[in-house]
Amino acid sequence: MKILEDIVNLIKRYPVVDIFEKIIKQSIIDLVFERKQKCISSKENIHITCSSFIFNNSFSRILLVYHDQLNCWIQPGGHIEMIDTTCQNTICREVSEETGLLVFNFR
Repeated sequence: MKILEDIVNLIKRYPVVDIFEKIIKQSIIDLVFERKQKCISSKENIHITCSSFIFNNSFSRILLVYHDQLNCWIQPGGHIEMIDTTCQNTICREVSEETGLLVFNFR
């Protein structure tokens, strides 16, 4: 699945700072390959989500949404669905669902 390849490529690009992070990073990659389909929109305790920090143009404000189950404010995001082909697709869909905003510009 293309979304899983996208996830693994994003994880591989993450720069580790020590051996502990290197081990964790590889463990996550191994988990994605091992669990494949179950990582996507799964009710199991192991699944992948995507989220985004959305700032105004001057970076003086950040958009947060209230999460009822966690009882706190968090960045918009959510579960990867079968229709998503990249993490950016997931983020765009989730931000639109949770806030009504359309996301076009990624940095």
